[in-house]
Amino acid sequence: MGPFTDDPIGYRFILTVHDHASTYSFFYPLKLRSEAPDAILETITLLCVQLKITLKAVQTDNAREFTSENFTSLLRKIGVLFIPLLPYSPQENGEAEQLNRTLSNMARAMLVEGSMLPCFWKYAYANACFIHNRLPNSCCPESSPYKELYGRRPSVPTIYPFGMESIVHIPVPQQSHKLHPWGVTCKLLWLIEGSGGWLLWDAAENGLVQSASIVFPAFQRTEIPTMVEHKGSLQHVLNSMTIGEVLTKSIFAEEAPAINSLPLAKDIVIPQHLGQALHGPNQHHWKELCMAELAQMERQYI
Repeated sequence: MGPFTDDPIGYRFILTVHDHASTYSFFYPLKLRSEAPDAILETITLLCVQLKITLKAVQTDNAREFTSENFTSLLRKIGVLFIPLLPYSPQENGEAEQLNRTLSNMARAMLVEGSMLPCFWKYAYANACFIHNRLPNSCCPESSPYKELYGRRPSVPTIYPFGMESIVHIPVPQQSHKLHPWGVTCKLLWLIEGSGGWLLWDAAENGLVQSASIVFPAFQRTEIPTMVEHKGSLQHVLNSMTIGEVLTKSIFAEEAPAINSLPLAKDIVIPQHLGQALHGPNQHHWKELCMAELAQMERQYI
């Protein structure tokens, strides 16, 4: 796809490589169209060498860089069949066309929602492809393209919206004086995979920034929903209390009928002296109580 507006590094084109078996997609920004064959060979190396996948065929459009003798001869040497499409027949490459349309729609929405300049299209497409590979689709509704290709579930990090305003911490050695700001406001571009850091755009300095010490103010103010509580739990009772606004009379009026309806136990007749306790109707129970009390006194040396 392209040409696009020059990005800050000079990229102008995009090459997407779609794996038919897993539906996983690879994304490559290009400065020149002539770099496309090298990107495809890089994908083949990843699939065959690292993932031990046997590649049968490569299908591309009829662009000049793909039909060159250098590219086709390399495919023949590694035993990969090359299938070029007919000229002006994009309908024959439906999967790739659908992928490009989906990624373009996602990237366009990210640029608009993040209020980002069009020159950051490369990072918008990169985020779109990253998310697209980790979502189920019609070919793998119970899985994801990532899992189908790598054989394991993706470890999805905390994903923040593209273009999100963020505050990047300035290291102490870079602070010119004690009153120097501790942070600078930037725009989020990309999660650097494997490093735990982020790539951001510093509009004030008109440059790219890499950092792992970042705060997202919009998410700092996000209210965390409370867990579902049972009505009988102490936490539910405490959360339901309204200090200073308890209507005592109305509460008592509701509780009084319930209290009056409770069954009352019969009054217990307590013996007046030891003889009455040992010869009364409950003498067996009173003897047990006396023996227990005597044993307790002996243990305490009374």
